[in-house]
Amino acid sequence: MNLALPALVVFVLLLPGFLARSRFKRIERSSLDFSPFGQVATEAVMWACGFHLVWTGLSTWFTGRSAEPDVVLRLLSSEPRHQADAIALVAMEFRHIVVYFLTLFTGAYFFPTFARQAVTHFRLDCTAHRCSPIFRFHQALWYYLLSGADFAKGAEPDFIAVSAIVDVAGKAFLFTGIGMCQGSCRLHRYAMRVISVVSTRFRSGFRYTTSFNVQFRTPADQRCGWR
Repeated sequence: MNLALPALVVFVLLLPGFLARSRFKRIERSSLDFSPFGQVATEAVMWACGFHLVWTGLSTWFTGRSAEPDVVLRLLSSEPRHQADAIALVAMEFRHIVVYFLTLFTGAYFFPTFARQAVTHFRLDCTAHRCSPIFRFHQALWYYLLSGADFAKGAEPDFIAVSAIVDVAGKAFLFTGIGMCQGSCRLHRYAMRVISVVSTRFRSGFRYTTSFNVQFRTPADQRCGWR
């Protein structure tokens, strides 16, 4: 119990941070998040600290009850007597603690989602925006490349053409696709299917390399190529 209880307490305290990070972060849909564990843990701890500060402040304002960090420290202690005293205090305020964490988990799920949508809606992550270094999703390269998110309003591409060459066991396979824009900037829907086919079709242990060529066509007939 001395080992399990502190680990459970730490898990519950940090869970809102991991939840908020996963909801706010934008990664490639066709691959897993391979961020280093140290980076993931640091971001989650920062998110958790921010949410706990806000929630303890709100709970103090609404209920008039101030936070007692010494109870948490007793729960993390390896001394059975201190843990028993802390458990007794938690049992006395169990209903308020449950409400606190339920609302905290709910907020950690929805608020970062709304924040990500706001960043995308107001284009705070575009390269031309001065807030781009803060709000840009740096690990979502294909999202910016295939969605037209970096284009100014009114200059979005009319369509997108994708060609992908996959080298599997010495044989080259070519995949091509065209996604049309019909009054929206979500040009990456069809293109992401092509990328998904390229990345999931060959999972039989072969070593393969890929080469992508993406071409945009804008209303002003401007063309950009990436390789």
